[in-house]
Amino acid sequence: MRRRPNGWSSPEQTSFTGKEVSFDAKSKRIFYYDRGGDLFWVRYSDDGFSEPSKLNGAINTKEVEYFPSITSGGNLFFSRNSKWDQGRIMVSKPVGEDFNAPVDLGDIVNTGGASHGFVAPDESYLLFNSPRVGSYTKNDIWVSFRGKDGDWLKPVNLGPEINSDARAVLCPTVSPDGKYLFFTRLQKNGTGYIYWVSARIIEELRTRPLASKEDASLPQYSQSFSTFFGQHDPRSGLGVFTDSKGFVYVSGTTRAPNFPTTRGAFQTKLKGKADAFVAKFSPDGHLVYSTLIGGSKREHHVDITVDTRGTVYLVGGTHSADFPTTANAYDVTFNGEKDWGGDVYVLKLDPTGSRLLFSTYIGGSAQETSTSILLDRKGDILIGGTTLSSDFPTTKGSFDRNFRGFEAFVAKLSADGRQLIFSTFFGGSEFDNIAKLALDEAQNIYLSGNTRSPDLPVTTDASQRGFGGGESKWDGDGFLAKLSPNGARLLHAAYLGGTGNDFVTSVVVGLDKRIYLTGSTISANFPMLPGAPVTATPAQENAFVTVLEGAKFKPVFATILGGSGNDTARNVFSIGEGRIVVGGETDSPDFPGEIGSTGDKHKGIKRLFISVLDWEAAGTLHSMRYADGASYAAMHVSEAGDLALLGVTDSTITSVSVDAYRTKGLGSETFLVSRFLLRDAEPHLKKK
Repeated sequence: MRRRPNGWSSPEQTSFTGKEVSFDAKSKRIFYYDRGGDLFWVRYSDDGFSEPSKLNGAINTKEVEYFPSITSGGNLFFSRNSKWDQGRIMVSKPVGEDFNAPVDLGDIVNTGGASHGFVAPDESYLLFNSPRVGSYTKNDIWVSFRGKDGDWLKPVNLGPEINSDARAVLCPTVSPDGKYLFFTRLQKNGTGYIYWVSARIIEELRTRPLASKEDASLPQYSQSFSTFFGQHDPRSGLGVFTDSKGFVYVSGTTRAPNFPTTRGAFQTKLKGKADAFVAKFSPDGHLVYSTLIGGSKREHHVDITVDTRGTVYLVGGTHSADFPTTANAYDVTFNGEKDWGGDVYVLKLDPTGSRLLFSTYIGGSAQETSTSILLDRKGDILIGGTTLSSDFPTTKGSFDRNFRGFEAFVAKLSADGRQLIFSTFFGGSEFDNIAKLALDEAQNIYLSGNTRSPDLPVTTDASQRGFGGGESKWDGDGFLAKLSPNGARLLHAAYLGGTGNDFVTSVVVGLDKRIYLTGSTISANFPMLPGAPVTATPAQENAFVTVLEGAKFKPVFATILGGSGNDTARNVFSIGEGRIVVGGETDSPDFPGEIGSTGDKHKGIKRLFISVLDWEAAGTLHSMRYADGASYAAMHVSEAGDLALLGVTDSTITSVSVDAYRTKGLGSETFLVSRFLLRDAEPHLKKK
């Protein structure tokens, strides 16, 4: 058929038989695939077509070659495979009217199978079919963009708007003017229907591609020290803090009877099944002090913050009725326990680690715990967590005093630990938990965590008002909420999640007033920028990073961070000028942007990761994988951008410092304490 001024001409029989054609306007050739599994070309003119010419033996092999796509530079992209579901896309450069030996596009594109590749004339993107994990049908259309260095970036699924209502969605092609995307939806009965949409969907997906290679222009981290230290109670959490002077404070729980403590510390011997601890390291990795803190039963779920004097504030959960409390503290009486928790404790430890300045319980008759603590501008103490106690203390005038089940809570204590300034529930009818809190310049309180409640009190202007849910009753969504400084008013609340399991693990408010979130998802439809489908996969866990701005939490950046394994993000920090630092764990051998890592590359080897992303520069990043055999991590970034990391390892790593406090591990569940310095010519953070 020919395009005429008044429309298309009638179909005419060609002198050759083939399918899956590609036009090269410069050479006036049509490339096509015949049913024998080889590629041919014919030259066209107003007089008709030349005799078919078969491409050379480097192109046409005993396998099947098909779906040619020619670029404006004359490069030939095509698919090759011996099994229809195991294709790989190749590229061959022109030599006269022939082509040289083709080159495989590599695992970034071809892992999981790739076929039917259409490349943009300028080679800025590649559309292709793949049944890889994360597909909505048996064979979806994906796009890979070209990075700054010429490498292909991690493919992005075109989303359910394209990849749906079919057994497979095949053969993507864009019109020569770049305006329209054509594709075929293959039905279960074998019938195929051609569809078209605006090609703007490709440009929308290009908005924030995530680089798969290191961006050397970004700031990087170099190790200052790394040391083993004691053993972890695997049923508990971790906390870490680094101050402006470079001291590193770590917290957690231990059940090791020989846990290292220092002379003069508040508590030097284990009292219960598992006690909390606080340890302080100098900037060069020497142990300043280490103390245990606990009662006769078990402590768990800790978080830590430190003021400018070096005074430590600790929060967690305890089963111990004899947990050490101080006179005149808010609550010195244990309120009760059940299977997984008892009361929350909040304490203040003097700068030498030898004395409790205050220690108090907060709780009801059932069970609760807390995993987040921070200080406001006045020095008052904010904590967040979850409770199953209907009599958990709340205060008059707070946002929500109505207990409905498994409630999240936010509470504020006075700086001396004597007064409960406010306490409020936050949640719906099912499980709700606060993972981390944050404050903005106006002292508004940001709550992040996860929920299984379909009736969370979201606000009318929320970017996501509906609960995504999940396949299991244990699946839920992440959430972000904003409370007034006095805990009385809910200023904003929104879900963050798709139809799998999603959870937000960390939130910070940057000096640029933007909100930075991280967490993990297994939702194939995890919400990203409006109108942009994403690359999360339902069969694995990927980390995500989201940047919001304004009173209505408008998304300005969102990306998946991960590879072919499981990736979990624990903490996020802004270091200015669009740079974000994310830390967590991964067992992906192809974790994106990796630099300077050593050791086994095989999937299943879990490591800690530190990634720096520049969300204002198309999501470019560099990453460092660190500590083979690590299973858990917490991270903190100082005002100067330096980083402290507390991990749990199996002691097989060799990355501890030569002069470390302890160079030999203690077996499984050994703590690893590390400090990293930001290597950058210009500092990105300024003090308020």
